[in-house]
Amino acid sequence: MHSFHNKTENRAVMHLDMDSFFTSVELLLNPSLIGKPVIVGGNKHRGVVGACSYEARKFGVASGMSSANAYRLCPSAIFLSGNNSVYGMYSNMVTEMIAQNAPSFEKSSIDEFYLELTGMDSYFGIRKWSFELANKISKEVGLPLSIGVAINKTTAKMATEEGKPKGRIYLKADQIRAFLDPLTVNKIPMAGPKSMCDLNKLGIFTIKDLREFSFNTIKFKMGRNGMQLWLKANGIDNSEIERFSIAKSISKVHTLHDNSRDKNFLLTQLNALTEEAMYNLRAKGMLTGCISVKLRTFDFKDHETSMQVEHTSIDDVILLVVNILFYKLFKNNVSIRLVGIKLTKLVNSTHQLKLFDAKENQNNSLMKNIDFLRDKYGLSAVSKANGIHTTHKIKSERSFNFMNG
Repeated sequence: MHSFHNKTENRAVMHLDMDSFFTSVELLLNPSLIGKPVIVGGNKHRGVVGACSYEARKFGVASGMSSANAYRLCPSAIFLSGNNSVYGMYSNMVTEMIAQNAPSFEKSSIDEFYLELTGMDSYFGIRKWSFELANKISKEVGLPLSIGVAINKTTAKMATEEGKPKGRIYLKADQIRAFLDPLTVNKIPMAGPKSMCDLNKLGIFTIKDLREFSFNTIKFKMGRNGMQLWLKANGIDNSEIERFSIAKSISKVHTLHDNSRDKNFLLTQLNALTEEAMYNLRAKGMLTGCISVKLRTFDFKDHETSMQVEHTSIDDVILLVVNILFYKLFKNNVSIRLVGIKLTKLVNSTHQLKLFDAKENQNNSLMKNIDFLRDKYGLSAVSKANGIHTTHKIKSERSFNFMNG
């Protein structure tokens, strides 16, 4: 029998998950949908279910299934295409509330968080503190959520899932086994259909079955995946919280060698800074909701203007805004000594935000390829700054000099 050291016996981790997040936001904005089968993502003919109300789930509808299949199961469902900027806004509200209260936390997706609470019992009662925070967030943001508090991330997440919707579950170390044992093995996070099939063939159906099964046999039969499942069934997960930090802004400025009144030259410099800022934005996994342009004149006076946009990380959108802002500031007879770009109102970007925007998915795919080339060959390998998109010596027919045609 193998003996594994569980480093988390004296640890406290809170898992917080917004209940049916996208759907809950839609119901908050349109209360007439409450009590009806609502599906967010695509339409009855095409697309993917991003989220669905509990009324739709009663018909067998689930996240990730095709919208066409969801319509077949629930013809009376109300389909909504979704609004990623609104979901991002509410996610950001929850994130900021957690950041104001938790000493350390991880944002694992747009609607899911892990909070490190180890040691807080010296100052607060962890159970009371966790429940009060959950209730405060739900009340102030207006959305339902569930939490689980346990000795590690895996067990806390499983507690959350068992408590949904609006669950509040707190497990002490000596309560973990009694909680886990009756659950079926498919309740273990990351246990997919193939793993279930392999476990069932071994006569393993519950977590207790897996916990009591020979570690050496599970290792031989299922390899590393089987080992990980066995450890989780025994309440062992030593993974750490990946600390989340909210970036305030991304700025790029360039002081010119000589003062200039050449608007095309200035715009080229500004667009180059924009591409660099957007590259950094995507590298951080962020979206921007506000763009600012700054021009410093020959007399050292700064002139700045900004524009808010739906959260994005796409160069085309930002370059267009930058061009518009530049022309609002630029005066033909005034020499410029510095140009600058600043991206603010940043929010975390996740794949879930993209479920509802096919066009942005295509653009993101393009930008990932462009960023790959920039990583490999340098930022200048692919550039739009001169008004023409160039990859080495291959020129695109598309112009990005929006204001000059």
